[in-house]
Amino acid sequence: MPDESPAAGGGRVLLRLLDQPRLTLDAGKPMRLSARDGALLAYVALQAPVPRLRPAALLWPDRPLDDARNNLRQRVHRLQGQTGRRLFAPGDALALGADVVHDLADPLPALRADALALAGRLLGDLPDGGDDEFATWLAAERERWRARVRDALVQVATEREAEGRIAEALVAANRLAADEPLLEHGVRLLMRLHHRRGDRGAALDAFDRCAAALQAQLGAAPSDETLALADSIRRAGAASPPPVRALPLALRHPPRTVGREVAIAAADLRWQCGRVVLLTADAGLGKTRVFDDLCRRWGVQVVCRMAPGEPAAPLALLGHLARALLPRLPGGVDDETRAVLAWLAAPARLPRPPQPLGADRLTRVWRTALDAACRGGADAVAVDDLHWADAASLAVLLRLLPGGADAATGRWLLTCRPAEVPALLAAWLAGVPPADDPEVDLPPLDEPRLHAFVAS
Repeated sequence: MPDESPAAGGGRVLLRLLDQPRLTLDAGKPMRLSARDGALLAYVALQAPVPRLRPAALLWPDRPLDDARNNLRQRVHRLQGQTGRRLFAPGDALALGADVVHDLADPLPALRADALALAGRLLGDLPDGGDDEFATWLAAERERWRARVRDALVQVATEREAEGRIAEALVAANRLAADEPLLEHGVRLLMRLHHRRGDRGAALDAFDRCAAALQAQLGAAPSDETLALADSIRRAGAASPPPVRALPLALRHPPRTVGREVAIAAADLRWQCGRVVLLTADAGLGKTRVFDDLCRRWGVQVVCRMAPGEPAAPLALLGHLARALLPRLPGGVDDETRAVLAWLAAPARLPRPPQPLGADRLTRVWRTALDAACRGGADAVAVDDLHWADAASLAVLLRLLPGGADAATGRWLLTCRPAEVPALLAAWLAGVPPADDPEVDLPPLDEPRLHAFVAS
């Protein structure tokens, strides 16, 4: 039976779940929430509508289910009685009331208004390092929220840069680099913005901080792309770039795939038929450029890129995919799926899931996750530079592709160098019927197309 509040007054309720959880009624003084109350409200905010058994079992894992349900009922009753508001919607499943507004909705509008908004960690200092289900759920949701904020900050900075509002773009990019010092594409964005404003020293200082963080935390060096950008800024000398001005809309996305019309048409045909698209090209022929443009063209939301040296890390590809997919998962995905994806995304920070992570279990988890993401609108996955994928991840991925033993819904865009095709991928390609051949080769540009590309 659903819980009923003794007080059901109206009025706006502002629920803050970042940092210390608190409630504000109308424009009054914020009311601090206990850790358990905050945990309950955060779980409902993120998972609603949710059967009452789930939060009861998560928040009181050491109590019999009947006792846990009774504890939940009493806590809901007490919260609504203390506030005099309908914090929870009536019904058998738990959901927040219609007048409750929380800070875990889409972060993009808030960050567009203020790039420094939404600071703080989900549920403050509540620990997420335990081995119970709630700690696992909280760790996954914290990572998911961080990824959503990352994506939104990149979008805000990119939008402001395209509009010529470099100072505002720098606010978003500086926050992104401070929050995520190991995120190289965010650091490159910050470097580029500083350089565009004529501040070469600040651009190189951002590079130095990133390089130091990568070495200290991962024992790694910056990627070739980041090194190349730093080198180009150094070689630019003290000369300032031209004054920044807003570009006409037609010039903000120049036609960088000049000379690839035949390949793009072939890729479009395979994509429309729901097949895998595998771009193949030797290094330096613009494979990643076409990959990026196709991702924009097709609206691919789950995108990951491999890097040299990563085959030595087992499940590295699945880790990249997990970090890209977690922010796109809708509510209602089972806890095992979220827990496994969260561990893959951050294995150094989370305890390994208790059951063995064999190929069968990983395939089942990923099929569930991809099917759920597809239902939520993220119906395509793109992976660049598959020749650097680890064998364990690749074995799972190939089972999930259309026509595979455990095919998931959705479409796939992949890239690989033809001379470095992994053995597993080569074996999979050999078994694909000719009518379903996914390969789209990018040959070297001939001289007229090369001139057209340079001119563009």
